Amino acid sequence: MLILKPYIFNKFPEIISGVSTKIGEGRKAPYFFNMSYSVADEENIVKENRELFFENLGLITENVAYQKQVHGDQVSFITKGGLVGESDAMITDKSGIALAISIADCVPILIYDPIKKIIVGVHSGWRGTEKEILLKTLNKLVDLECSPENIIAYIGPSISKNIYEVGSEVT
Repeated sequence: MLILKPYIFNKFPEIISGVSTKIGEGRKAPYFFNMSYSVADEENIVKENRELFFENLGLITENVAYQKQVHGDQVSFITKGGLVGESDAMITDKSGIALAISIADCVPILIYDPIKKIIVGVHSGWRGTEKEILLKTLNKLVDLECSPENIIAYIGPSISKNIYEVGSEVT
């Protein structure tokens, strides 16, 4: 399986991060190595793909938090693994809890404050970006007494403007 690992977090051994690709386990079109329950892929294959991905990263599946992403601006504070409701950004300061962000064409943003030991996962599509999901998430970090100069951020892969066009409603 091909996992992209953000170089920016290499100096923080306490951080485990990775972005899945469509390549893995010999999965074929149209879903390839899909980890989303939001498409018509077989549920048991999606579950297996997630478990393989988390295992490959050294994570315990039960300790991974994931959200029903709604292309909004809701930010959730997470204290446990599993499905944690509807939102597009998750924040935790609990050691041993991982945050999973599902992406296809949207932008994943992974954030870490090494002083406060807070991790963040943001799902930012054009709708969430228009609603300022990232700014709202950063404001929550400031509310948690994170200093902007300590924040490390990784902006992950997403669709390019050559392939995806948004309408005039997006300014």
